[in-house]
Amino acid sequence: MTVHSLPSAPLLPFPPTGFLEREIAVSQDAGQLFVVASGNNGVNMEETKLYPASYKTDNMISVASSGEKDFVSSFSNIGM
Repeated sequence: MTVHSLPSAPLLPFPPTGFLEREIAVSQDAGQLFVVASGNNGVNMEETKLYPASYKTDNMISVASSGEKDFVSSFSNIGM
């Protein structure tokens, strides 16, 4: 299994060019996971899309922040 992850980078409020979405789809076709941070804006990503975490693919894992008791941090983005 291959796991791809993006380095820490700002999330975008609009989909970037189709290149990244295509690469995520190619990795899905190859049976690979794609891991991204959900971000730390404290928003519900069902209402406010932030990319690449808002792409809807079966192989993407969007990682949120949690505190010491394993609850989602108040500043972590949620949803999707």
